Amino acid sequence: MMNRAISIVLALVVLGLTACNENMVMVPPFEAPESDRVILMEEFTGASCPNCPAGAEQTENMLTLYPDNLVAVAIHSDFLGFPAKPGELDLRTEAANDIEAFLGQWRSKPEAAFNRKVFSDRGEDHIRVRTQPDGWINFVQEELTTFARVYVDIETDYNRLDRTVDIVVTATAREGLSGDFRVHVMITESGIITKQKDGSSIIDKFKQKHVLRALLTDVAGENIFSSLGPGLERQYRTSFTIPDEEDMGWWIPENMTVVAFISDGQTKEVLQAGETHIID
Repeated sequence: MMNRAISIVLALVVLGLTACNENMVMVPPFEAPESDRVILMEEFTGASCPNCPAGAEQTENMLTLYPDNLVAVAIHSDFLGFPAKPGELDLRTEAANDIEAFLGQWRSKPEAAFNRKVFSDRGEDHIRVRTQPDGWINFVQEELTTFARVYVDIETDYNRLDRTVDIVVTATAREGLSGDFRVHVMITESGIITKQKDGSSIIDKFKQKHVLRALLTDVAGENIFSSLGPGLERQYRTSFTIPDEEDMGWWIPENMTVVAFISDGQTKEVLQAGETHIID
């Protein structure tokens, strides 16, 4: 009787293991698609925005998945952008307000724009999408399937003595282009520690990333070319002096990048973006 009971138990164990093996699903590792597109994502956020940490988390997830194809800029405009507590670093800038106004109607925060494109095929009617952060990745994936009509290359030369960075942006056409094409240049900074609202609580030490610190061109961009043949290039040069305020916890060159992109002056849509660190 005992042997029969043991046999039944062993049979059940084997059956269970077999069932587990039959239902086991192997999930292949994620592989980013082969694409030369570099997408500009502008995330509208703020230190007093209770839902914005969730948006920031989604942005970091996407940057992890697409490190070579996505450039993120965190836009801290006036709406919910004031410090979470008095005396904290104020990340709001006039440049952020200008960009917010330039891109048109907003509804809430966090919000995001992807290549400053209106995704009418996804039910969007404004540049700043109304889709919640967990759906932002769909816009990135859609843009990765499109053709990069121009390449963007950025070179920087930083002088530690006077804290000046010289910047050269090179746009190279991949097809014949004709129209009103604009170049935009920004300075961003990561690693700025502030208090941040998160729901009904406040995160005491929140690491703000990709913060827009300065806009070096007009908000509508600067004309870089009107006509350009395949393989031909145009350059735009500018410079910026970084304020000497490292003791306050920001304007740290090692944490800063130059973001540049080319847009269509008529539609505002971004053809291609690029990013490079001020100090390698």
